[in-house]
Amino acid sequence: MEIIKYKHEKEKIEEYINFLKIHYSDDLRITGQLANTRKLLDIDNPFFEHGEICNYIIQEDGKTLGHCSAILDNRNKDIGLIGFYDCVKDEKVSGLLLDKCINWLRTKGCSKFRGPVNLTIWHNYRFISRCKRKPDLFDPFSKDYYIDFWKKKGFTNAGKYVSAVRQDFNYVIPYTKKAHDDLSGYGFRLRKFNKNSDDLKIILELANQIFAESWNFVPLSFEEFEYLYQDIMNNVDLSFIEIAEDKEKKPIGFCFSLPNPYNKEQIILKTIGVLPELRRQNIAGALLYSQHIRAKDEGFKEFYYPLIRVGNNVTKFPYEGYEIITEYEVFELS
Repeated sequence: MEIIKYKHEKEKIEEYINFLKIHYSDDLRITGQLANTRKLLDIDNPFFEHGEICNYIIQEDGKTLGHCSAILDNRNKDIGLIGFYDCVKDEKVSGLLLDKCINWLRTKGCSKFRGPVNLTIWHNYRFISRCKRKPDLFDPFSKDYYIDFWKKKGFTNAGKYVSAVRQDFNYVIPYTKKAHDDLSGYGFRLRKFNKNSDDLKIILELANQIFAESWNFVPLSFEEFEYLYQDIMNNVDLSFIEIAEDKEKKPIGFCFSLPNPYNKEQIILKTIGVLPELRRQNIAGALLYSQHIRAKDEGFKEFYYPLIRVGNNVTKFPYEGYEIITEYEVFELS
């Protein structure tokens, strides 16, 4: 077997792309994933102003068997990331790729290794550990043997996540109505996202504060955030995105939701967050009411709540009627 090292060479990226096309040929999302992978590995990605990457392809007789990337983010001291990991069902192939990444990261001064993370946790990360349905829009591309291969290399669990769905919105609407009605009494209001304004910057600034304590969090620059989301912003309905403001019209929270382009009856509640000092005001409840009542009025049949870390308050699901459909894990090696 031959292991090929590369950085941003387009020819090698295309070899990886061709492998992905075959490896996940039964996944309807693969076309979008191929375009996204090209974009993320391109030298013009603003992420590379803050870090660097070393990619490895493993081949035998000219046939690609796997790929893995060692990622160094200067905002993550002593921590090396491993991402863009995809391989055939061969433990030896996986082990060779992981060893290459770990050794390269060690030469860069890293003593802790985390993954799978494709650059940052703002990007695609996690492995799927259990899935009742086919993977959806924001799910990682994963095979059922990946977790076992990582554990055999000594990686241990560093976090668990779930995604859930709900068909009966009446489990949410009656219990969040008061929070929504009380907004004006506190001097707060909700407004729609305006694509032709600074609202994308506002959401980034809020997210950088709200999620600062998340596992492996790094604050994103606006250039990175825009590069990451520009395709979504140009190709989906943004009218469900809402921003919460105080009486001085200062942004204090947001909800990033969008209709699922693969399922016309479903709304994806991608992210919801409120500034830490205002969480007791139940502004999140008001946002949930606004989202669910509108979805019900417009005839949507299901809400999808993706990629929630187990232990977060939202995973306690205070409103009944949900079903957990996917579980995920991330890993660490010290």
